[in-house]
Amino acid sequence: MLVKFQVIHKLDYNNFVSIVEKAIKLVNEKITIDYPPLEEKVELPISYKIVYNKKCSNISLTGVYLDFTKYTDSYYSDYDSTILMGFEWGAGVAIDEFIRYLYMFMEALKSDSSIVKLIKYEDANLQNTYWLFTKEIYNLSIKSYKLISKSSK
Repeated sequence: MLVKFQVIHKLDYNNFVSIVEKAIKLVNEKITIDYPPLEEKVELPISYKIVYNKKCSNISLTGVYLDFTKYTDSYYSDYDSTILMGFEWGAGVAIDEFIRYLYMFMEALKSDSSIVKLIKYEDANLQNTYWLFTKEIYNLSIKSYKLISKSSK
């Protein structure tokens, strides 16, 4: 999953990157504590990319992309995908944890007084995941309705 941010801050580029790296390190450490890697040399669960940095007098606007692909690929596959009422309950847990780690990163950034505003403007794939859950709930409700209708006859 790719998450895009715009950050308004009062830092030079190198100090801003340092703050982002500290926040990333905090989240990566939390993920690896929660889910220790099976191998010694496993890539970090999340990484980042600075896409642009525009400075205007004493304030800057910087675009940051967080890449959660390693986390979602590696850690989601570890979940028990027992099917309960048509749902793979592990998928919901993975989304909840993804959101928790994402907010941990955001709070770490916002805790620095030089960060004026943090704007999360896109969670790639997350909207689609919620849509799939909504579709599954709808399909289950239709199946339930049909079963109730048949049993009442």
